[in-house]
Amino acid sequence: MRHMTKQELANTAKVLYTLPVPQLTREEKLEIIAKAYDRLKGCNLRTIYGIEDGDENRLREVSTVGTVFEEAVKALSEAGIPTNQTLGDLMNNSALTRTELHLAACGCSYGDTISAYSMADNIRAIATMPRGILDRARGVAFHN
Repeated sequence: MRHMTKQELANTAKVLYTLPVPQLTREEKLEIIAKAYDRLKGCNLRTIYGIEDGDENRLREVSTVGTVFEEAVKALSEAGIPTNQTLGDLMNNSALTRTELHLAACGCSYGDTISAYSMADNIRAIATMPRGILDRARGVAFHN
């Protein structure tokens, strides 16, 4: 067996087929996530502190493993939307913004844990809002 770099492998590998990624609306993706939290029947999930603070690129690298957002990543992946276990990939694939993640489950609002039922309610509430409205409101409130 010959060792190949990722680039060499990408250049020589023959892709037999790829599964199509479902084209879902933002609302449909958020409902998939909300239903996943419903299935957890109210268990407590570990929040993440400081979502609203600091560099967004650094935030995007934060792992979702062991956090409240781990279930969202699993739900999207099970729905055929491949999602890596980082907040950035979750944001890209769910169309959730940083401000929406903060509203949904930041430790500064909910403490160390939040119930899965509350997460389902929060995600559904966010789904009813126009995308980005919270970011624009935050910008006005904080003069960003």
